[in-house]
Parts: sequence; C-alpha cells; structure tokens
Amino acid sequence: MGKTDAGTIRKEVLAHVETRWESLTPHALEKFIATTHHLTRSEAKHLLKSLVMDGLLAYRDQYGRTVIEKSFDRPVRVSTRIVLKPPEAAFIPKEGDVVIQLRHGASFGTGSHPTTRMALQGIEQALKWIDPHLTRETCALDIGTGSGVLGIAAVALGINRALGLDIDACALSEARENARLNGIQDRFIIKDTPIGSIDDKVDLILANLRMPTLSRILPDLKRLARRSSGVVISGIKADEVSDLKEIFGGHEWKPVWEKREKDWAGIVFHR
Repeated sequence: MGKTDAGTIRKEVLAHVETRWESLTPHALEKFIATTHHLTRSEAKHLLKSLVMDGLLAYRDQYGRTVIEKSFDRPVRVSTRIVLKPPEAAFIPKEGDVVIQLRHGASFGTGSHPTTRMALQGIEQALKWIDPHLTRETCALDIGTGSGVLGIAAVALGINRALGLDIDACALSEARENARLNGIQDRFIIKDTPIGSIDDKVDLILANLRMPTLSRILPDLKRLARRSSGVVISGIKADEVSDLKEIFGGHEWKPVWEKREKDWAGIVFHR
C-alpha cells in the first residue's frame, strides 16, 4: 500500500464508520477493510490500529462487548454555532458559539453520526421559524433522547425548557448527567414516560428516529404540537424523504429546511 492509497483508504474507513447506524466490532471493521480494499487481514489490522493511534477512532465497551467508533476526545463543531466537547477538553469559543459538554457513554448521539449532526443543524434552522423569546414559555420535546444532546442544544439555543423521553436505562442516566454538566438539569427533564402519556403542548419536537417509528407516533406529534411549532426530523434514509414530506404535509406541516449526508437525511417542518 502506497502512502496515497493508505490515505484514501483511511478516509473511506472513517466515512464508513460515521455513516453506520449500528455499532461495529473491531473484527467486523477489519473484515470490511480487507474485503473492500483487497488487503490482507494483517494489513487491515495495521491500518485500523493506525487510526486508533492517531486518535481518529476509539475502542469502547458497549453492553459487555468492544465496539469501535469515531473518537470523541476532542471538541467537534457540528453546526454553525454548536460545538460538542468532552468535559475535560479545552476550547476557546468564538462569539456566538454554543458549547455543549458531552460525556461519551453507551448511548447514541455524540455528533459523530450524520443523523445527529443534521438534527443539531436542524435545530438552528427551526429556531429561525420559532421565536424562542416569545412571552409564553417555550418547550421542546426530545423523543428517544439518547445522550440528551438534542434537548440540551435546544435549551442552549434559547428554548426555555425541554423534556427528553427514552426507555433505555443507560440513556436516561447519561442524558441526566449531560444535562447536569451543562447546568440545565432544572430545565431539561428526562423521563421514561411513553409519548402517549405526555400532555404538555410543545413548540419544538426533536425526533432522530427511523421511519416506522415516526409513522407510528405521528398522531402524538400532531396532538402535542402547538400552532407555529417546528419538528426536526433526522434518522431517515434519503430515499424516504418524499414519503415523509407527503405524510407530514397531510397534517399541515410544510418542509422549510432539508439536508442530505451520505444515505441519510434531515428535515425541518413548520406549521
């Protein structure tokens, strides 16, 4: 492998890790590298090790097994204003930056995946349509909150309070810890309550979810959303965008922002 070839392969491997929804084991990633790029298993293992040594990928324990993912041991700018960083990392923000401290745990949602990045970018766009400084108190609902990063971002960008829902015990713990790290534990409440039991009207709905789940909870979204509310959707495949627009359009939501990255898409709706 020449230097140029190695550099190209490294970029492609990082892109593969970023765009995967499911976690990868080191063994599975080595097999992908070897098969896709016609390398020996030894060469694939060496390349993977170099990505870890350079701090681009990292090993992590997930439910008793080792997985490998993009490293999150340094500040990462994920949108125009939002920067995610580990609590111990130093970072000098620019004027207007919103810096979110995020401890990397087992839950999904660190900014390394396109769906999380697009959801965070979508929140910035949604708030152009929803005035976060209305005289009434504004509220966001983060469905499947995971690490809590979306709810935290909504509050950091001006929403008064947020409610995060999740059924995973790890996610509940990590989201609460991340809310505490950012000093908003009193404004971002995390619950394992089913969405069907929620009655609070909300101004902003955050849903980094797959298409079947979105279709199933759509009646609840319509029930909970105030007039002039926004919905930030991520977690859908690019070829599902047309169907999603048709479904939401039938409930008076119009698309006001859209982005695609790899095979994934993010959309902001407003009504």
